[in-house]
Amino acid sequence: MGELLGTHRWQDGRLTLGVMPRTKDEVPYWGRVKIVKDELAAGRGMSLIDILRYDSRAHLRTEPYGWCWAAAAFFDQHPLTQEAFRALKADTSDWTVEFSKRFYERLKDRWPEITEDWQLFVHEIDYGYDVARAAVVRKPAAALPAGGAAITVAADRGWQASGFRVQAGQEYRLVARGRFEIKSDGGRWPCEAGGVTIRYAAGRPLGMLLAAVGDLEGEPPAKTPLASPQPIGLAGAIKPERSGTLYLKINEPAGGLADSSGSLTVRLTPEP
Repeated sequence: MGELLGTHRWQDGRLTLGVMPRTKDEVPYWGRVKIVKDELAAGRGMSLIDILRYDSRAHLRTEPYGWCWAAAAFFDQHPLTQEAFRALKADTSDWTVEFSKRFYERLKDRWPEITEDWQLFVHEIDYGYDVARAAVVRKPAAALPAGGAAITVAADRGWQASGFRVQAGQEYRLVARGRFEIKSDGGRWPCEAGGVTIRYAAGRPLGMLLAAVGDLEGEPPAKTPLASPQPIGLAGAIKPERSGTLYLKINEPAGGLADSSGSLTVRLTPEP
């Protein structure tokens, strides 16, 4: 909690606590984002449960400061956890592990979703990360009609459920239509699903349509498939290895989602 409140902004005579730093220049020598990136690159990622289990000796090392900030920032901004997290201020007299257990009990029914979103947050963590907009938009999935279906993909959100299940081993065709806007380098850029090739994000053109197949039912994989998407662009095909819900998004860092506008229409059809 102290790590979260330590990221603050004084602007126009107003103090705001618990902000997500927009750039590293806002917080010189702070280094919490770098700690998480370095630990993840070294194969030492932390689950939320492990962070909640830190004991009074954990912060004799540097790394827990980064992980505690990351967890608190995530809990404070995520739509599934914000209310329960902010209610903790009324429960600070308990210094035992029961404090964390009560917090988990309020969230356990949505824990698989929270855990998947945490994985994506850590995988893509950077200055300016918009936790709320990057939260996965989920909805019940139905069988895809034989003739296919049209799906709307908003440019200003992260992963979005298509509302349709796709089957392992079946090939599907995706064709995207429409134009949206992304903001970069101080200007607004009209963009189609192929992306803007003069600017890249995560090794792919900014604004490119991406797809992934995920499923929170049953035994989840160690790493969410949404962290390893397939590029689609204007048109492409997918052949999932496991059945699940089709998710779509444009290729945009989470910190830039608020500046994007518009949507795409994606036609999804099963191949013969």
